[in-house]
Amino acid sequence: MAHANRPTRHWNSPGPKFQPDVEDSPPPAIHRPNGANMVSPDDPAFTHICTAAMQLIEFGYEPNDPDVAERAIEVGRRNYEQSLDRRGEMLAREAAKGRHLLNKVDHGTSVVYYMRIGNRCKIGWSTNIKTRLATLNPEELMATEPGGRILELERHIKFKDLRTHGEWFKLEEPLLQHIEELRRHAERKAS
Repeated sequence: MAHANRPTRHWNSPGPKFQPDVEDSPPPAIHRPNGANMVSPDDPAFTHICTAAMQLIEFGYEPNDPDVAERAIEVGRRNYEQSLDRRGEMLAREAAKGRHLLNKVDHGTSVVYYMRIGNRCKIGWSTNIKTRLATLNPEELMATEPGGRILELERHIKFKDLRTHGEWFKLEEPLLQHIEELRRHAERKAS
């Protein structure tokens, strides 16, 4: 039964459009604090910065104060960096529980690393292995060896027949044998 005040409308025929009794009003403008434009949502630390800003606001700081925004950005970025370090340390501990001993590598020391995801191995180099672990999130850090870009390039050339793309290689012989040798060397060095 059709409603008395509305015309009947059939599915396939155009009919009068239902008009609301009240005009739709535009949504209210959202007031953005002065500091909101100081950081891009594409910033990797964005969520940490927002969390820091919300905490400062909860403590009673004025959100429109640019100094508060700068402090939130500073704290958020620091928290982001610390979270990467903690994640990298956790991954390093997990990897050390496996079949090899992870060498303690000082920040700033250049190493060539072998990280596994599935049946692929990434051969790369870094001066901050903990941060690299956190950003790549491998299943396992298989081995490291002292060296930088030149050694990395040498390893890429040595295992070129196993390359799948970029710095990724099939985890097969002779790469597996090389990684085992690095692990044995690290174990001897640690004892």
